[in-house]
Amino acid sequence: MTDILEKANGHHPKGRAVPALPEFTFPDSGITVGLRRFAPDTQDQITRELMRKNPAPPVPMVEGIERADGTFEMEPNPADPDYQKEVMAYFQRLSVETNAKMFDLALRRIEVEVDQDAVDRYKEDMAAIGIPFDAETDDRTIYIRHICISSTYDLSALLAYLTRRSLPTEVAVQEYLDSFQRDVSGA
Repeated sequence: MTDILEKANGHHPKGRAVPALPEFTFPDSGITVGLRRFAPDTQDQITRELMRKNPAPPVPMVEGIERADGTFEMEPNPADPDYQKEVMAYFQRLSVETNAKMFDLALRRIEVEVDQDAVDRYKEDMAAIGIPFDAETDDRTIYIRHICISSTYDLSALLAYLTRRSLPTEVAVQEYLDSFQRDVSGA
């Protein structure tokens, strides 16, 4: 990982300074990785796309006001208890799916040197209990998913970090706001 951080602390080939890669330490495994930030809109974009592919349940319609001709005008009933349960379940699923996509994206953005000895031992242990890894599963994925993330706490901490680090910093927000300030003192 030192090589990765040295490259990140160096300079971009086009002459731009490259900021240090943010580090994240898994609280239970104690392993530190480099993890690139996500844009502030990334989580929202993922959620919007998941909602587009799988829309929320439709609001049930009920008979409302009676018309002059004796028919009833249909109107939405968002207070229907069954609908409320469906919506709650929908948003819970959406949250889980969004977190899963954020995690998949994080796996792609993590920079880490794989501890090959640890991976080999883990593969041997899994094979010994009759659950070998698929030959297509690469060592980097095994290292991150099963060694770096050694507990549900490690996973929860990573997801919390991703969400928190994807938000703009106070300094960035202030710099953005300052960019709109003009001298209006009569110049």
